[in-house]
Amino acid sequence: MKTLKYILLGIFILHFIFSCNSQTLGTKNSKEIVLQSNGNSNKAQLFASKEIISNRLKTLQINNFEIDQKNENSQLIVKLKDSLDLQMLSNVLTAKGEVDFDLALARQEVIAQLTKHDPKTILARNASISDILSLLEPASSTSIASPVIGRIDLNDTNRVSNCLNTNAVKNLFTDGIQFIWAKSVDKQNKLELYAISSQNSISGKTIKEVSVVKSASNKAEISILFNAEGTIKWKNLTRINIGKAVAIVIDDKVYSAPIIQSEIPNGNCIITGNYTTQEAKCIVAVIQNGTLPLSFKLIK
Repeated sequence: MKTLKYILLGIFILHFIFSCNSQTLGTKNSKEIVLQSNGNSNKAQLFASKEIISNRLKTLQINNFEIDQKNENSQLIVKLKDSLDLQMLSNVLTAKGEVDFDLALARQEVIAQLTKHDPKTILARNASISDILSLLEPASSTSIASPVIGRIDLNDTNRVSNCLNTNAVKNLFTDGIQFIWAKSVDKQNKLELYAISSQNSISGKTIKEVSVVKSASNKAEISILFNAEGTIKWKNLTRINIGKAVAIVIDDKVYSAPIIQSEIPNGNCIITGNYTTQEAKCIVAVIQNGTLPLSFKLIK
């Protein structure tokens, strides 16, 4: 009887050890990523960030990982399977996750305001209004009602931003306009520029559900459903702004800016773009799990 007991105990111990080993990442098949917090942080903020990042990874159905919290260095150490695509995951690990839905001004409206200046007016770094207007020349297919203010070569974006953020330009707009860029460059290595109004903004905190869906042409899109508060705000925004563009902004980057065709009463919103299914899933993972209380940069 004692022999049987010892055999069963031995089987239990072996099973326990095997289970622990199967759920723990080994150093040979894992990669270690160091997320460094920017600025001051405390234990509670690091822990909350750790939980959000964990939930983002789980949303992507990545369950075999570990996150160590290093309070003394304000760091999170993420250990993942070596086979995972780090470049794909970098935004999931570091994105702040702040989402807003804002009206975007039409190109013609912005250009009309800018041309109120003397073309020789110097804005920043010896660039004049006429210099900036020349950089904001639209693509041949861009309509004057488009929310795309211009398509700017990546090398010129800092110059344009410095000029448009001067008081001389800000004073031309009375409703809290912010100039921000699109999420990614196009095939010509250019970024689209938008002018976003902060009035009547809808916060991402009113999002109830978010998921990846397929369009009629089988492209990956992101479906958003607002909660009761967000649904009312979305209905009102779309009702009184038909013909205008609404920008979906994540971490101060425009992901999409569709023209409002009609009132949308049911709280639905679709983010379109040339996303792969995996890219769309990563965006969903960021939106779905809330905003990080800290900003991080990937240092390893």
